[in-house]
Amino acid sequence: MLALHEKYGALTRERVIAPAIRLAETGFPVGQILAGFIADGERKMQAFPKALALYFPNGQPLGPGETLRNPELADALRRVAREGRRGFYEGPTAEAVVAALNAGRHPARLADLAAYQPQWKRLLCTDSRGLTVLSAPPPETGFQVLHTLELLEPVDFKALGLPTHSAAAFDALHVFGHGAPDLPALHPLASRDYRDRSRTLEALTIATGQQWILEGEPSPQIVQVGLIGANFFTFLGVDPAIGRHFTAEEDVPGGARVALISHRLWQNRFGGDPAIAGRIILLNTQRFEVIGVMPQGFRLELPAETYALRDSDICRPAPCLGSALRTQLMLPPYVFEIC
Repeated sequence: MLALHEKYGALTRERVIAPAIRLAETGFPVGQILAGFIADGERKMQAFPKALALYFPNGQPLGPGETLRNPELADALRRVAREGRRGFYEGPTAEAVVAALNAGRHPARLADLAAYQPQWKRLLCTDSRGLTVLSAPPPETGFQVLHTLELLEPVDFKALGLPTHSAAAFDALHVFGHGAPDLPALHPLASRDYRDRSRTLEALTIATGQQWILEGEPSPQIVQVGLIGANFFTFLGVDPAIGRHFTAEEDVPGGARVALISHRLWQNRFGGDPAIAGRIILLNTQRFEVIGVMPQGFRLELPAETYALRDSDICRPAPCLGSALRTQLMLPPYVFEIC
């Protein structure tokens, strides 16, 4: 940040840092989110007595509305305001950093901090609603913001009654960002080009957790089933090794009962039969036509051995084993312009 300020800053270093010094010294009220982070961090702070005393006064975590003061941080910021990089990478602050690292058996030395030089990297950028938005490249996570802006570009927030240019919009980000339930991990997200090609995120979801009974010789077998839309594999750019994709005409209530099977199931259950496409199998007592086999080695994060269409009156009349469906958004790697 100091390097950025030296190259592009218009205000003095002292003026830029002054608000942070004031907040550290006089304190600020702890919010709901910060209070949660503090409470969750108690175990990790046991190795750092100063941090424990700061965030757990009287042995209790600072709660919402209580004031957090950090006078040592204020002193460290004053040194940076006066001396620039030397105020951090040399002197009392550097000594405290190295001492803490050494206490954790890290071999850092004062000379290591003094020799540090910032690295300049090219930014990622995208256009959003007439503005050019810049972000740091990975390992920073700003690309997620860029991608979200691209995916939301076609959305008319005003028409949906959502806030746009107000404090309410910012508050909504906090509500959705920190109030979401636990969800399965997502694959890397895609760029605007992919959004334009896919048209809808619904087509890129897969629901797993269904266990169906595959009947027949040598004996009935339970298989993991993924429920998808007709365009799921097309949008992912994955073609069956044998056979064809699902069609939109099949992906309707009452549509044809068709299935794609995994390469492993094809080998282990059907002996790698080259004429598998068109074969009728019984899933949950229902007749399904096998229309293809997925490529060898193809595997999603939420694996399945058989893929069926989610809108084709599945699981009737026999109930499906396993009641918990897990839904995952599957997207290929993101691509952004390097500014």
